[in-house]
Amino acid sequence: MRNWLVLISSLPSENTSLRTKLWRLFKAIGAHPLRDGVYLLPDLDSCRSSFDSIQHEITQAGGNAWVLETQPSNEAQFPVFFDRSADYASLLEHLIQARRLGASSPTDAERVIKRLQKELDQIALIDYFKEAAHAQAVLAMEQFAKDLRLLHSPNEPHFATGTIKQLSVKDFQFKKWATRKNMWVDRMACAWLIKRFIDTGATFLWLGHPSECPEDALGFDFDGAQFTHIDSKVSFEVLIAAFDLHIDGLTRLANVIHFLDAGGIPVPEATGVERMLAGLRSQAPDDDQLLAMVTPVFDALLIAFQNDNEQSQP
Repeated sequence: MRNWLVLISSLPSENTSLRTKLWRLFKAIGAHPLRDGVYLLPDLDSCRSSFDSIQHEITQAGGNAWVLETQPSNEAQFPVFFDRSADYASLLEHLIQARRLGASSPTDAERVIKRLQKELDQIALIDYFKEAAHAQAVLAMEQFAKDLRLLHSPNEPHFATGTIKQLSVKDFQFKKWATRKNMWVDRMACAWLIKRFIDTGATFLWLGHPSECPEDALGFDFDGAQFTHIDSKVSFEVLIAAFDLHIDGLTRLANVIHFLDAGGIPVPEATGVERMLAGLRSQAPDDDQLLAMVTPVFDALLIAFQNDNEQSQP
């Protein structure tokens, strides 16, 4: 029979802020209230750690708390308190609504996906007995993300496992480079990086479809291209790694590009950069003009990051 943990607490009556804080903590870990001041969790290492932390919080504030092990007389009595089926059903409804609303841009699509993925992760975190509803929600989320990304970026590269080959800049001069037309963040940044630091004599082809890439062109940022997403790196980061570019400020710029293209850790500058690039793309008649328009933006960002680094030096 499964063991369970019970946290019993007695709080100072005058400390209302502590009560509010504890309510949020208990809710965050999915503890079930058996009665006022008595909370239940399954006997798992993560749950025990959570209860121990809350117990410490209570005693430090002048209250009393005890964490006890128990077993119910009826084995089926407690698991029903942790049934997250309704939460998963709510998430599935949110996925349906998101499909109807769609997204206005690839970046907006990534925001929608991240928001709903976060909702799924939060449910799963307190779903201690993952069953069919969890598996159904995971599959639905994966399909939703795949469909939304395909809609906005039909030829967007997938992250592939591989090794980034080390290359020399001197072997890549006056080359023909090719990527998908209607550039967005990663392709814009790649084209800028190539022209600025890899191949100053580069010429670019803008492809309607990756299959149109000529054999004598160096493809980037599409599946099957020589330079594309590898492991957790977007194409811009792959180019930096492949040519071993150690340029002050480039890592911070790469963090911005990664976040805007693939999500991940938020970057303070990302929203402003995205708005500038979106505005320029809406005005550019073609990708050659677009590259010319975004080049000063990336130049200025790199200089700003370099200036920040200089100011932070002792």
